Amino acid sequence: MKTSIILLRCDFNNELYELTKAAVATLKADQQILIDNASTVGEIKDWADIYVKNKTNLGYPAAVNQGFKLSNGDIIFVANNDLLVSVNAIEITKNIFKDNPRVGMVHYRMLKYDEPDFYGLDTWINDKQRWAHASFYAIRKEAIPEGGYDETYAAGGFDDWDFQNCVRHINGWQMAYTNKAFFKHKDSSTYLALDKKEGGRSTRDLINREYFKHKFNEYPED
Repeated sequence: MKTSIILLRCDFNNELYELTKAAVATLKADQQILIDNASTVGEIKDWADIYVKNKTNLGYPAAVNQGFKLSNGDIIFVANNDLLVSVNAIEITKNIFKDNPRVGMVHYRMLKYDEPDFYGLDTWINDKQRWAHASFYAIRKEAIPEGGYDETYAAGGFDDWDFQNCVRHINGWQMAYTNKAFFKHKDSSTYLALDKKEGGRSTRDLINREYFKHKFNEYPED
């Protein structure tokens, strides 16, 4: 099974440049795709097999969709730029997909950025939404809903809930969660930098929540 990694970058300071550099070092796949959403600090074109530099910040859904279109992997990993991933993540993911043909997405234990490494022994398969992290996950190429992410969502939350709802309940794929592999997340550093620059995430979240309700006739938490 061939693997692709889509790394999303949207940074506005030197700390996030260094975090991106660290993330690239831990993310090793057959194809490395870097979608740069109008970052302003440091050039990283040589860090990936395919590099896309957007002139403006198109937001998470549009950036992931760009990566989906460019990917040639059977398994696609989607990753934020403020994280570290365990060295066994690709191997563990391949085994889960191989052993469970109806699993469409795999999610992983999330640790704080400075926590010690933790390797568990378990994988669970069913539909618990709370397992589904947008910061880092893997998806089978054939499980991607038609059109990918809904780009109507304003920069903020619930676009990932929409996407996973389409994968599970509309297209009928199962979700897997494993603690055999993990990722470490730097406290939403990209969002904090974005809000400091543009502001208003809470307002965008309210708009997105109502759009989700309009689309699916229920709120995400329901």
